Amino acid sequence: MLKMRKSKFLKNMRIANRVTLLYGSMFSITIIVISAILWSNSSNINKSIVQNELLEAVSDIKTYIASTDNLTEEGMEEAIGNKSVFASVTIMNDFAKKDTMHIGIPKGAFENEDNIEHISNFPENDSDRPFEPFGMIRRDNEFRSVYIEENEYILMSVNYNIGNKDYKIDAFKMNIDSKYMEVLTIRLIIIDLVGIVIAFLLARYISHIMLKRVGNIRSTAERISVEDLSRRIPIDGPDDEMKELSITFNSMIDRLENSFKSQTQFVSDASHELRTPISVIKGYASLINRWGKKDPEILQESIDSIISETDHMSQLVEKLLFLARGDRHSLDVNRSDICLNTVVSEVVKDIDVMETGKYVVFENIDEVFINADSNFIKQLLWIYTENAIKYTGENGKITFRVYKKDNKGYFEVCDNGIGIDESDIDKIFDRFYRADKSRNKDIAGTGLGLSIAKWIVSNNDGEIDVKSEKGKGTVFINSFPLVSRKEG
Repeated sequence: MLKMRKSKFLKNMRIANRVTLLYGSMFSITIIVISAILWSNSSNINKSIVQNELLEAVSDIKTYIASTDNLTEEGMEEAIGNKSVFASVTIMNDFAKKDTMHIGIPKGAFENEDNIEHISNFPENDSDRPFEPFGMIRRDNEFRSVYIEENEYILMSVNYNIGNKDYKIDAFKMNIDSKYMEVLTIRLIIIDLVGIVIAFLLARYISHIMLKRVGNIRSTAERISVEDLSRRIPIDGPDDEMKELSITFNSMIDRLENSFKSQTQFVSDASHELRTPISVIKGYASLINRWGKKDPEILQESIDSIISETDHMSQLVEKLLFLARGDRHSLDVNRSDICLNTVVSEVVKDIDVMETGKYVVFENIDEVFINADSNFIKQLLWIYTENAIKYTGENGKITFRVYKKDNKGYFEVCDNGIGIDESDIDKIFDRFYRADKSRNKDIAGTGLGLSIAKWIVSNNDGEIDVKSEKGKGTVFINSFPLVSRKEG
């Protein structure tokens, strides 16, 4: 339950607070680890220093004993020098139990015993103060921690034999850790607390710097509206993830702006195209209401015009619905392996029985199989055919050509009509766009046919290329990936 609460708490935390917590925790842990290492190393170094001084003191005492048979307190002080080491030497002519000898006993405890002499460099004011026994010495050269009046001392005991005398050397010194480490610990705790506070303040500053550009993205997004899609996020600065995010965001706004402009243009054009036939129908209906009831000629003219405009409006609405369903991806494209030659020949036969006044030629060069929706391909052919019929003069020529090249199947629809300006070729697939409207205002059309053609080709993995020359005609070249012909 506690783990779930923590997880929920972190999940609901703001990103700035998460970054602050993350960096602050990392810095704090680093400071604590460094302090712990420093504390541990300081303790070990201090003990090592004391132990080295004890070793040197014992070595100096041994050297002094070896150089003279008469060891005195003054001589031991001279041997030890100014190392601040306390030493006690017990001299016994018969030191049979040296491994179990008590050390640290009061000065003079053995003065009444024969063959025993005790020499030390204890301070004068401590000469009458009994020391706590340090315990049993079990091994030579052993360092042990002992406590005198709550102060920690490090003790080193050595048995030394020379000539007919046995020497018991006990050297000890206060461990400077006991005070030094106490002060060091307090200071490290204070430094750690101050460091942790600074770490979290620094983490807060870092999170602010890191998320500043995110805040810019948010503020820019808040200022963007349908009425103003021109705002963009500045993309200056280092090439980091924030810059990539800014570029992606700007790209998304570009697409939204273009889409909105296209939608606005589409609605405007559709409204204009629908307004015209409605106005014509309304006008002729008014004419019938005023004069046509008694004039058969006006009545028939009005009826013919109303039917014509109704047909035009019906075609327009049908094409608009087609494109709308295509935009919503709700049109089913039932692709299968088809023979392109067969589909084109069917359209050519239908044109032959129509009174188009055009000369139709079918150049069946290669047998081509593609994977596509045959109904949509036939609709595509009729779009090109209707345009060719409309924009080709009387006794004009329309040529259909099927061939294959470079693993692709092609069909072309060529005419020798009025052609298209080079500046208009890139725009003819836009919705409601009609090249040279001033010259084509008397030619029926909605400006949606080639938009539908583009959709059909794109959704059957094809490509369109247009070649045209003003006054000489137009060629629509369509290519699709070839498929192997199925045998049997």
